Amino acid sequence: MEIQRVSPIRFDIKAVETETRDGWQVALSYGHHQGPFLIDLSHRRKWDL
Repeated sequence: MEIQRVSPIRFDIKAVETETRDGWQVALSYGHHQGPFLIDLSHRRKWDL
């Protein structure tokens, strides 16, 4: 059985290109938005199995 992890974090912009890494859906591109972006999530609760 493979665990599909779901982040409690949501963004208003839908990712154009994604990839699955270690059970997480990772956004690689948000279309016309320039990156890279650094987002501080240290204030959010951590959920890990």
